Amino acid sequence: MRAIMRKIEEKKSTLERSRFVEWLIREDVPGAEKLSFAPAMAFFIMGFRDILCSLKQRNPTTWAAKIVNQHCDEDADHWRWYIEDLEKLGFDHTVWGGDLSGLFSRMWSDETRESRNLVYLTMYHVRSAPSPEVLLVIIEVMEATFGVFSDALHRALQGMPAYSNLKYFGHTHRQEEESHAIGSWTQSGSHSEDIYGIQLPKEVREICFNIVDALFAQFQEVFEEWYLSKNSYHQHSHQNCLQEKVGSYVRSLM
Repeated sequence: MRAIMRKIEEKKSTLERSRFVEWLIREDVPGAEKLSFAPAMAFFIMGFRDILCSLKQRNPTTWAAKIVNQHCDEDADHWRWYIEDLEKLGFDHTVWGGDLSGLFSRMWSDETRESRNLVYLTMYHVRSAPSPEVLLVIIEVMEATFGVFSDALHRALQGMPAYSNLKYFGHTHRQEEESHAIGSWTQSGSHSEDIYGIQLPKEVREICFNIVDALFAQFQEVFEEWYLSKNSYHQHSHQNCLQEKVGSYVRSLM
C-alpha cells in the first residue's frame, strides 16, 4: 500500500496547484467572495451521503472493513453542516432559480456536470471494489482531496470572525477531519501507519492505482468547475441574499 499512498501524495500536490485553490488563497480576494462558489457544491455534498452508504460494510469482520465503517460514521452528518452554512451565508432556493423547475434545471445543468460525474464515478469504483482494502484507498483519495480544499479554506478564512461560526466551511469541519481514525490529510503525517503496512496482490494494486488516477483527474475537473462557478452565484448572493438576509454576519467575513 505504501506505493499507492505515495501516488496519492503526488496527486494531492498537483491538485494544490489548481486555479481553484490558487484563487481561494489569494490575499486580494475578499473573504465573503471566496465562498461565492458554495451553492455549486450541492450535488456533490448530497451525493457524498450515498457514497458513504455504499461504502459501509454489512457485518464487518476484518480490520479494514471495520475502519471503513468507522470512517462512514465519522462523516455521516457533515452534509447538515453544509446546509446550515448555506443558510447562514444567505443562499436559499432562489439561488437556483426560485422554483422547482429552476432548482432541478440548474442542479442537472452543464455547469454542474463534473460534480455529478464525480459522484457517479466514485459510486462505480465503490461498488466494483473487490475488497475493503480497495475501499480504504477510495477513502484516502476523498480525504486527501478534501484536505487540499480544507487547507485552502483555512488559509483564506482563518482569523475572520465567521470562520469559527461556519461549520462545513469553518473550524468545526477541519477539527473533525483532524480527529479521523484514518485519512486525516489536514495534518502532515497523521494518517495511520497501519494502512501503509497493508499488503495487496499485484492485480489489486493495479486496480488501486487506476482508481487514484481516475478520481484525482475527476477532482481536477470539479475544482475547475467550482472555480468557474464563483461568478455564477456571486452577483445574486451579494445583491439579494447576503446583503438582505445576513447583513452584519456576512460583513464579519470581510
